[in-house]
Amino acid sequence: MTKTLAQINARLEEITKEQAELATIDHDALLAQAIVSGTDVDQVEADQAKAERRAKRLRIEHDTLTGMIPEAKRIEAGPQIDQLKKAHAAKIAESTKVVGKALEHWEALQAALAQLQQLKAEATNLTNQARGIATESGTADPAAEMGAPTSRQLSLAGERMGYLGRDLQMWASTGMRDETGFFGRDVDRVVSLKGAA
Repeated sequence: MTKTLAQINARLEEITKEQAELATIDHDALLAQAIVSGTDVDQVEADQAKAERRAKRLRIEHDTLTGMIPEAKRIEAGPQIDQLKKAHAAKIAESTKVVGKALEHWEALQAALAQLQQLKAEATNLTNQARGIATESGTADPAAEMGAPTSRQLSLAGERMGYLGRDLQMWASTGMRDETGFFGRDVDRVVSLKGAA
């Protein structure tokens, strides 16, 4: 029967304790005392032989159990790694969805910016037409009431996009590094960047 790592370690502790107890027995002193007191010397020698056999068995069991530790660790690591792989797969699946959502927003942003550019061009054209008529007719220049649309908030968002751009570029190389280089999981397999310049 295969022992678990916990069972091996528990038994090793028991063995170490028993070995320490056996090491405290002074067999020569016990034999000398038996000779002086006239008690059964044969029994003392038998007890010594029994203790030596027990010490040998404990040493062999200790060495055997110690040799079993690497395999026990491998066996117990399997389910742990499988659980981590399962959790990781869920994170990859979630990342794929988030990348898809981010790209949808990117495409929507590009479409909105293109529409704003068109509206700006049309508003500028209308302003220029009104200024031309005003100039020909000698009336007040309407440019102060017209002009191209502007947005300070959109401008600030553009400034922040500069930083965001660096964050986005890091996704191309973000990963853990080992001796073979960077490794990671490409989540672009199910999404594609449409309309990117």
